[in-house]
Order: sequence, then structure tokens, then C-alpha cells
Amino acid sequence: MFAIAAMVFTSCKKDDEDKKTDVKVKITMPQSISGLKSVKLKEGTITFTNMNTGSVKSQQVSTLDAFAVNVTDGTYKVLFEGKANYTETNGDQNTEREVNIRGIKENLAIVGGNVDLNMDLVVYVESKGFVLSEIFFSGTKTPEGKSYRQDKFFEIYNNSSETLYADGLAIGECYFNTSWAKLFKNLTPDNRESHTAIQAFYRIPGSGKDHPVKPGESIILVDVAKNHKAENANSFDLSKANFEWFDDHALDVDVAEVPNLEKVYCYTATVWTPHSRGYNSYVLFKLDKTKDAFIAENTQEYSYVFEYNGNVKNLTKQTYTIPNNVILDAVELSAPSKYAWHVLSSALDLGWTHSGDSNDETVGHSVKRKVSHTTADGRKVLLDTNNSKLDFQATATPSPGVID
Repeated sequence: MFAIAAMVFTSCKKDDEDKKTDVKVKITMPQSISGLKSVKLKEGTITFTNMNTGSVKSQQVSTLDAFAVNVTDGTYKVLFEGKANYTETNGDQNTEREVNIRGIKENLAIVGGNVDLNMDLVVYVESKGFVLSEIFFSGTKTPEGKSYRQDKFFEIYNNSSETLYADGLAIGECYFNTSWAKLFKNLTPDNRESHTAIQAFYRIPGSGKDHPVKPGESIILVDVAKNHKAENANSFDLSKANFEWFDDHALDVDVAEVPNLEKVYCYTATVWTPHSRGYNSYVLFKLDKTKDAFIAENTQEYSYVFEYNGNVKNLTKQTYTIPNNVILDAVELSAPSKYAWHVLSSALDLGWTHSGDSNDETVGHSVKRKVSHTTADGRKVLLDTNNSKLDFQATATPSPGVID
């Protein structure tokens, strides 16, 4: 009987694995170029990754006409990457342009024999200016095993070949959490392709040219700018940081020798600290408006359905958004066993990175951008393809102020 049952189970499992579905794919060019002259697909690759088995199927694409891909039934992540050409007209002059394009669909159920898939593409541009080179959000533990969270930091690197000014640079924490998709459904409006919702952001003060950053140099933003090794041997010296964020609360510490970031807005009335497990993503942008003007002009109301343990609620929340076209760099963060959805546009970050899987491995580790190459004059150029999965070393050893 056991033998027969095993044979039946194996047969059923094999039947499930053998089920195939034809996916009819229609590619839609990015809105930013769709109305321009002679828009053509130069090259492209579409990749289907089975989220259950890990199997991958890729197919080259050379046409904007609908095409079909046959895959085994399952739940998939679908990625399109390619290049497009178009003609830019300025008066009587025509100029041929080439742009990178990509699109992504996640948690796509492909079953039933036939599925229609519309892939909306976006244009993405590799950054040649300021980038986030390291994010340390996990905190450390003392030798006695106690949590220590005052040593979190962000490092911003000048990835260009000229001096840039950090005045007005703002670090923003995304409002949506990468593990929320299983709880928060029917997001309205779902404007991730044009705007990014943020819940905390702090800005570097200055009149425009007060804070020069030379090529290949960085600035460090910290929670508390002091030598943390004096209190915690497992931490590091952040006393030479460039700025600290301070929340003017009894629980916070203000180091007088290090200038404070301007607090534009934060959701908490106490002390802000980046999510220790890394479920929130971060964006770097220039904020040229006054604090009052930004808050007045960038309010966004979202509605969604909250579902948890049988509880279902229709919720409406208000937060702030920034247009994606002002974002200089973005890093999507999550944890391997908690990742549920992409909170950033794929034009900002196609992938995501992490610092361990929401366990003790996370503590004391950062995410650190990889070095692409070193120029003839010794300047390190960091990898920036707008795909954090490729660009960053996950679960890295923190090294504030050191690019390696």
C-alpha cells in the first residue's frame, strides 16, 4: 500500500511539474519616450524565474510585437531588460538616442494553459553623481549581548569625476515596508512608478556651496557622532562623522561638535532609528524647497485593505511623496524570508539587498556598494546599475569612511 501511495504521489507530482502555460507577452515602451519619433527596440531579454523551484528561463526579444513564452506552471518573477533607440528632434536637427529600459512583474501566477502579460517598461539611468555607498541599519550588540542602536549610519559617496556640493541632500526612509504586501492590499493610488512615499527625511543644511565633496570622497550621516567603541567594543568610532540626525528629545543625544541635519519630517514623536531588520528602503535626493513649502506641496493620501489573522480593515493614511525624477540614488532593502513586494520603481532599483535574514546574523552587518573599477589617478568608481542585488555586498562588515 505504501509503495502504491508513493507511486501515485510521484505520478501526481510529475504531472504538476509537466503542466505548461503559454504566456503571451506584450511590451509597452516607457511613457517618457513613447511619443517620440522612431522609437524602436534595439535589444532585449525577458527572464522568467520560478519562485517555487528557482528555475530560470530566458528569451531574447527583438520586436515590439506580442510574442509567446512557454513555461512550467508556477508563481514567477518576470524581468525585462534591454535598450531602445529613438530620434530626438530639435528644430531641423535630428539626433539618435539610446536608453536603457526595464520592467518587472512579481508574484505572477502562470497557470491554466494561456496567460496574457503586459510588461510596462521604464527608462533607467546609471548615476554619475552622489550614491549611497554604505547603509548600516542593524546596530550592534555589546559584549554582554545587549542591543546597541546609536551607531547606525549612512555613507554618501561622490562617484563622479568633479567636486559636488552636498548642500540640500536629503536622506529619506520609504513609507511602505517591503514585507507589507501580504497585509496591505489594493493600494490606491499605486503611484510607485512616478513617486516614492517617505515617512522620515533629514536634510544637509547649506546655502549651495558650503559642503564640497571631492571626487572619490564621502560624507557620513550618523545617529550619534561619538566614539562608540568607548561604550561598546563591538561598535566603531563615529566621532569624525560629517553630520548627525537629532530629534530634540530626552532620549536622544546631541554631540555639539558635529552639525545636525535639518529634520524636515519624521513619523515618530520620539527618536528615529532606521529599521533594525532592514525592511525599509532609502532614497537620496536634493530638496531645494523650504521645509514648509515641501510639506504643503507633497502630501499624499493612500488607501489600502489591511488583512491580518482574519481581521480586515479599510485604511486611509497620509504621508509625503517625492517625484522619482528628483531622486539621485535609491536602495531597496528587505530580508530573504520577509520580502513580499517592491516598494520602489524598478527604474530606481530593480533588485534589493539585505543584511542577513532577520536574525542574529543581521546584527553588526551593513550593505556596502561594490567597487566597479579604479581610474588611472586612483579614484574608485562604485558599481551603480540601479540594481541593488548586483551593486551591493549583502551582509557586509561595516567600514565607515573606508571604500573597499
